[in-house]
Amino acid sequence: MDFTCFKCLTRTEGGIKGLFFHMKHNHGINSKNSSKIICGQAGCTALFFSTEGYKWHLNRHHLGNKEQTNDQGDQESERNSPIPMEADAHYEAEEDDEESMENDINIAKSYAIFTARLKSSPIPSSLVGKIIVDVLDLIENVVDHIEMEITRLISNQQSTLLRKEEDKQDFHNIFANAREAPFSEMRTEYQQRILFKQIGAYVEPEQKLLGYCFKSKINNKTGAPIQKQEKETFQYIPLAISLKKFLEQPGVMNAIFSAKAIADPNVLVTYRDGILFKNRYQQHGEVPLIPLLLYNDDFETSNPLGSRKGKRKISAFYTNVLCLPRRYQARLNNILLTALITSSLITKYGVESVAKVIKEEIQMLSNACLNIEGDDFSGLVRPVLFQVVGDNLGIHTMLGYVRGFTANYYCRLCKGHRSVLQKQSVENASLLRTVENYVADLQHDDPSETGIRFATILNDLGEFHVVENITLDVMHDFLEGVIPLEMYLVLDQLIQEKKFTLEELNGRISCFNYGFTDQSNKPSPLKQSSLSNPGKVSGQSASQMMCLAFSLPIMIGDKIEEDSDAWELYLLLIDIFKIIMSPSLSLSATYVLKALIRDHHQLFLQLFPDRNLTPKQHFLTHYPRSLRFIGPLNQYTSMRFEGKHKTFKNLQIFLVISRTLLKHWQLNTKWPSVMHFSWNNLLKIKT
Repeated sequence: MDFTCFKCLTRTEGGIKGLFFHMKHNHGINSKNSSKIICGQAGCTALFFSTEGYKWHLNRHHLGNKEQTNDQGDQESERNSPIPMEADAHYEAEEDDEESMENDINIAKSYAIFTARLKSSPIPSSLVGKIIVDVLDLIENVVDHIEMEITRLISNQQSTLLRKEEDKQDFHNIFANAREAPFSEMRTEYQQRILFKQIGAYVEPEQKLLGYCFKSKINNKTGAPIQKQEKETFQYIPLAISLKKFLEQPGVMNAIFSAKAIADPNVLVTYRDGILFKNRYQQHGEVPLIPLLLYNDDFETSNPLGSRKGKRKISAFYTNVLCLPRRYQARLNNILLTALITSSLITKYGVESVAKVIKEEIQMLSNACLNIEGDDFSGLVRPVLFQVVGDNLGIHTMLGYVRGFTANYYCRLCKGHRSVLQKQSVENASLLRTVENYVADLQHDDPSETGIRFATILNDLGEFHVVENITLDVMHDFLEGVIPLEMYLVLDQLIQEKKFTLEELNGRISCFNYGFTDQSNKPSPLKQSSLSNPGKVSGQSASQMMCLAFSLPIMIGDKIEEDSDAWELYLLLIDIFKIIMSPSLSLSATYVLKALIRDHHQLFLQLFPDRNLTPKQHFLTHYPRSLRFIGPLNQYTSMRFEGKHKTFKNLQIFLVISRTLLKHWQLNTKWPSVMHFSWNNLLKIKT
């Protein structure tokens, strides 16, 4: 019998045990942490404060076949029952079989979750297999012990339960099934992979051929070196499969349809309120549009500072569904891994070798649409590439711009020369890149004079062009760029003016009350070397720098006079950052932002005449236009994508790196597939 979870309204299989299993693993409700429980079965509003009371209520009122408790009721039911009395035993046997099936379902589900978690951990695959075998042996030993103890107890009580030979056999079969039945199809690596494919937790990655190379090997018999030809490939998860599985998950399409554009044209809340969407995509027809973000970045799977630095560097390509509400879009499980390739192959074959495969599939999905068959929505949807996001280097690599930021024309949004941009405080509309001057620059074919290395294949998508890809990354431009640079410059100047000492500042940083929200982002103590060389590594993570940036005025504001120009520069920067990080803002606020950036840049050049504006400081001049064009920029930040790397960074993998990482990622992020799969159907098929 199925029951409904009162928290998420999901129909659970496996009877009462299946319901309590779902509540425990999805909502943390158990005997130790139950709080308030509402029945929720068939409109029942009974309230409970313990799982025991709730279980008693379900058994008594909602289990379906309630037992009669008096002889008269039994006799009345026998007379009125349409089922012959001689068939009672048959139906009782069926009920026993159903209860046994429910137990097998719960055990098999628990085992699958345990196996998937183990395989997604940093533990080596060879050791995972041994752990699983040892756990199964432990379960068998425990079951053997329980069987022996129950048998001994029955014998000591001189019970008549096991006098007959067939009763003994049935008793033994119960424990034999407990040892074997739930795990019989999940013991080997191959069986587990087949199971995870069936429940949707694993999609076999495709190997895309790039070329061939010769590698030196040692002949095992002679010990002589030989040259062996090997394929060079990258791992790819087809978007048609991963996107379909994602959109068919319960609640996803409902969440997408719940997010709508704001009626007020002067307010920016989502990408729908930006100029780009209104001009290009608003009249897209009746088929729902699924705008996608494409992200690319490199990460290291082992020590990035060791002697083998760069050898195991991986380039990851992620896809994110932009039309999800913001609170869901930022969840790591909703960021889809699309491709993994070793960075050395990117250097050898170019990023276009991967971009071509992604482009072709997005183009196919955009033209033919994607058929979704979920509980919330059945029909066609149309995926389109909306923006390419990432850090500045990643975007320049993907879109064909120069990769060095000391180049003459390093900006992807305008054609200003480096010498001009070093002093520019406002965006110059006459220098902006357009489709026309982009084509002319490609024909000129000189990166030193245009800033363009090649024409990206993504332009072939029709509804995408690089000059309209004006995302700016708040994380790298501010938290790992402008904020630490100017914070350390200002703090160094204030320390030199004897406003406070570095030791006093670090004391306030360590003793400051950051509250529950920011306690995990508590900044590290500042070093004199960081203040002396503010352009180097800040010594803080992006989250720590954000926490420090907002908290610093409260920490040391009492030590600084109101007329301090250096402190005014820092406060201007924080005002700019607050507007840019705002989840919603008015159009007029973008023009206020433009004025603040102008004042900030002019004051910076005045206070530090021996310094020029850095490339990241220049990018600030483009932020007001970017906000008007594509909406609030916290939708496009790299922070959540880089959080996705943590799944891989701690894995000590040395062979077939990209393929192994894909397996770990899928098992680590597909818990909804494991939790909500129809295990009842799977076990019935197997039996």
